[in-house]
Amino acid sequence: MAALCLSAAVLIQAPDAVVGQGIHWVHDLRHHHHPWRHWAAGRWASGEVPLWSRDAGAGFPLMADGQVGALYPPNILLGFLLPSELALTASLLLHAVFAALGGLSLGRQLGRSWSASALIGLGFSLSGFLVAHVTYAGMHAVAAWTPWLLGLAWDLSRPKRGALFGLAVAAVLLAGHPQVAVIALLGALVVFLSRVRDLPISLLWAGLGALAGLAVASPQLLATWELVGFSAREGGVDPAFAGMGSLPPWEAINGVLPRFWGWERPADIALTYVHKGAAYFGTGETHWEDLFYLGLPVVLLAAISLRRRGQWLWKGLAGGAFLLMLGRYTPLYALLRLLPGMDHFRFPVRFSLLLTLACLVLASGVFDSLEQERERLFRWSAVALVLLLGGGLAGLGLLPLVEGPLTSALADQPERAAAFLDGMRFDGSWGLLLPALTLATVAGLARWGGPRLRPGLLLVLALDLSATLYGYNPRLSPEVASPPEAARLLSTSPLRSTVVDRVQPPELDSQLMSASLGLLWGTRDVIVLSPLLLPRHEELLAVSGLDVGREHGIIKVRQLQENLDVARRFALGHVLTTHELGPGFELVREDGPVRIYQLLRPLGRLRVVGCAQTGGLPELLLADPERLAITTESVDLPCSLQASSVQLLEDRDELLRARVELDARGLLIVADTWYPGWQASVDGQPAQVLRVDHDFRGLVLEPGPHEVELRYAPSWRWTLWLWAVLGLLLGLFALTPMSWISRRGSEGSP
Repeated sequence: MAALCLSAAVLIQAPDAVVGQGIHWVHDLRHHHHPWRHWAAGRWASGEVPLWSRDAGAGFPLMADGQVGALYPPNILLGFLLPSELALTASLLLHAVFAALGGLSLGRQLGRSWSASALIGLGFSLSGFLVAHVTYAGMHAVAAWTPWLLGLAWDLSRPKRGALFGLAVAAVLLAGHPQVAVIALLGALVVFLSRVRDLPISLLWAGLGALAGLAVASPQLLATWELVGFSAREGGVDPAFAGMGSLPPWEAINGVLPRFWGWERPADIALTYVHKGAAYFGTGETHWEDLFYLGLPVVLLAAISLRRRGQWLWKGLAGGAFLLMLGRYTPLYALLRLLPGMDHFRFPVRFSLLLTLACLVLASGVFDSLEQERERLFRWSAVALVLLLGGGLAGLGLLPLVEGPLTSALADQPERAAAFLDGMRFDGSWGLLLPALTLATVAGLARWGGPRLRPGLLLVLALDLSATLYGYNPRLSPEVASPPEAARLLSTSPLRSTVVDRVQPPELDSQLMSASLGLLWGTRDVIVLSPLLLPRHEELLAVSGLDVGREHGIIKVRQLQENLDVARRFALGHVLTTHELGPGFELVREDGPVRIYQLLRPLGRLRVVGCAQTGGLPELLLADPERLAITTESVDLPCSLQASSVQLLEDRDELLRARVELDARGLLIVADTWYPGWQASVDGQPAQVLRVDHDFRGLVLEPGPHEVELRYAPSWRWTLWLWAVLGLLLGLFALTPMSWISRRGSEGSP
C-alpha cells in the first residue's frame, strides 16, 4: 500500500504527461536527450547496436557519450514501445516513481517503519535535486537508482544481494551520466565500508557483485574512456574548469528557501545555448544546478537529528557531501580530484544528491521517535517561523536603502538589477507565504496533532515540495516534436546541413533544426553538443564560424563568408540561419525569420584529390597553420591525376562502401570525422586510414577501379557480449522472487 501511495503521489504531479498529452521538451531534453534516444531507438529497431552516428558532428561515437544511455535496458524497451517523445517523458515519470520506491526500500533496509520509509521515498522523489535535474534525463535516471544502491550496500551478507548490487552498479553506469554515477558509487562505498567490519563475508559478495556490474557496463565504460582520451578533457581539466558549478556558501540557503536568489527554470532562458539569464541573480552557474530544496519538514527533522547521538554515518555523509558541493570554496574538492578519473568533472554541487538522501535518512530516524521529539519540533518550527517573518520584514525595510546603490552598481546590466530588486521584493512578501504556512502547520501538528502528527507531516512535506517546485519543468504538446517543412527538403540531400549563429530564441530551434534535432528528422549536422568534444573537429568549426562558441550574431556570418573554403570541406549542402548570406550561397526557402541557403559549388562527402589539390588551408585561418596540414603523414601523390569517379554503394552509420576509379595514384577523402576504430579495406585487402584535412579520413589509392569499405569496429566491441549475456544472467539470478524488500533490517535503527 505504501508503494502504491508513493507512486500515486509522484504521478499526480504530471497528469498530462501520464495520459500522453504533455511531453518534456525544453533545454537539454530537446537539444540532446530526445534526439539521441530517438537515434538509438531507430538503430535498435533496425537490429543494429547504436555505436556511431554519421549524422551528428560529421560523424561521432555517440554511444560513447554516456548521456545517450544507448545500452541502458529501460531506454531500449521504451524506445521499442513508444514514439521517442513519449518514451522520454515516460522514462522521466517512471524513474521518478522508481526513485520514490528506492527511498522506501532504503528506509526498510535501515529498519525504519513504513511511514518513516515513505518519508524518504516521498522527500527524495519530489526533492529539488530530482525535480531540477529532469532537464538532464540521464542524470535523473542515475539519481533514481542511488537509494537502491545505498540500501543494497548497507547489507551485502548474502549472494542474492550481491547480485542485486551488481545489477544496480551496472544500471548507474549505463543509465546516462558518468559523473553522477561516480557520485552514487562513492556514496555506496562509504555506506559499505561503515558496515563491513560487522560482516566480513560481505566483502566477497560485494566484490563479486561490483565486478559483475563493471563487466556488464564495460562497453559503455571502455567507449567513454576512449572518447575522453581523444576529447578536450583528455588528461583531466584545469582547476578553474573543474570548479565551475561550485555552490557559493551564501547560496546554501537554497536548501530551505529556493527562491531567495531568484527563480529561473531551464524553460525560462530566452536564448538557446545560454545557461543563465537575469532572473537568477545568484553567483552560481545556474539555478537548476544550485537548487537542492529539501522541504522544510525534512530540514527541521534532520536538524533535530544533529542534536542526538548516533547515526554518524549519515551525519558524516551529509557533511562530506556539503563540503564537496562547495567545490572551489573548500580544499576538500581539490583532494578528491587527486583520485583517478575525478579530474575530468565539473559541477561539484551535484554532490547534493548524497546530501539529500543523507538528510532524509536523518529525518526519518527522528520521524520514528516523534513522541520524544514533539516538543522540540514545536519550538524549532516556531522559532524558524519568527526568524523567517522577521528577516523578510527587515529585508523589505532595507530595500529602499539598497535600491539606489544597487541600480548604480549594475547600471550596465539593467535587467539583472531589475531582477535583483524584484526578487528581494518577492522574498519579503509573497515568497514568505508558503514557507510561513508550512512552518506554522508543522508547529500546529507538533503541538495539537496527536495521532495525526505522522500522516500530517507526510502530507505537509508533499504539499511543501509540490507547491514550491510547481511548474519547474513545464511540458508542451507532443505536436512540438513534429518535423518542420525544412526537414523534408534537407533530409533528401546526400550532403550535410548546418546552422549559422545558433544562439536564437528557443521557439526557433525546430525550424533551425539546431543542436541534434536533425537526428529526429533525417538531416545531417556538423556539430554535436557533447561534453566530450573532439578538439580538431572543433577547431575546423571555429575557423568557419559554425561552432556554438561564446560569440554569436553577425560575427558568425562573417567568419563563414571569409572561410567558406573550410566550411565546404564538411560536405555542406545547405545552411540555415536568421541572417542574410552573401556570395557563395543561393536562397532556396524562407520560413518566417529562418532562411535556407544552398551552398554553391559544394564539395562531395567522398572526393579524390592529387598533389595539385592537397595544399594546406590558408595560413590566415589559424595562428598555428601547421595544425591544419592536409595529412598527418607524408603521402607522395603525382600531379598527373586527371579523371576519377566515385560511386557510393552503401552508406550506414558504421559502414560505408564505394566504388572508386582513378587514372593515377590519388587520395580518397571521406569527409567524416577521423576516429580510432574505423577500419578500411581496398578490394578486400586491409588499408590504412589516414587523418587528412585536419580531421577527416583518407585512403591512398592506386590507379584503376577499386571497391573501398570503411567499417567501425572498435577494439572493445567484443565486450558487448558481456553486456548482453552476463547482464541477462545477472538479472535472472538477482530478480528471482525474494522477500528482501519488505523485510525490516535485523539491526534496528542505525
